[in-house]
Amino acid sequence: MVTVSIPNKLRELVEGKHSITVHAKTLADVSEAVTTQYPLLAASLFDEHRRLKSFLRAFLNGEAIEFEDSDRSALSETCTIVLLSAVAGG
Repeated sequence: MVTVSIPNKLRELVEGKHSITVHAKTLADVSEAVTTQYPLLAASLFDEHRRLKSFLRAFLNGEAIEFEDSDRSALSETCTIVLLSAVAGG
């Protein structure tokens, strides 16, 4: 199972959990599982094309990733995806 770390602001959508686990072999499977299991969370994470919303950044095992490559990214059961809110400033 793949672990997905949830940003603080969105934890209320998953009963306050810091992370969720989903069965997934690709990033596309992750977005599908989140959409099915947590539809309110999915609406906050993904746009209508299942791309990660622009204010979020995703990291797979510490490496920045893009969900646009979701069909080509194979995952193992020990993968961790960390979702972070982007910070703007100046």
